[in-house]
Amino acid sequence: MLSLCHGIVTTKDNYLGRWNGLDCNICGLRDTDEHIMSCPGYCDIVSGEFRLDVLWDESVMNDMEKLSSVAKILLRLIDRIENVQNMV
Repeated sequence: MLSLCHGIVTTKDNYLGRWNGLDCNICGLRDTDEHIMSCPGYCDIVSGEFRLDVLWDESVMNDMEKLSSVAKILLRLIDRIENVQNMV
């Protein structure tokens, strides 16, 4: 019973119905893409250096080294999000 996803990462806001509620299991704020960038549960991964808008930056998308770095961060982020979403 999933609705359409519309965001970048697997947050409760982006995948309505996949998990209970809409708030982050770590900090209690609305679980959105933007929230992930400032939540204490993810700060070790994003560490102020990563921004979601980098995914629309042509200089990053055309540089395989930068793109690889972004992909590694996103994979770590998604893995953590999945683990946090399944916390009960």
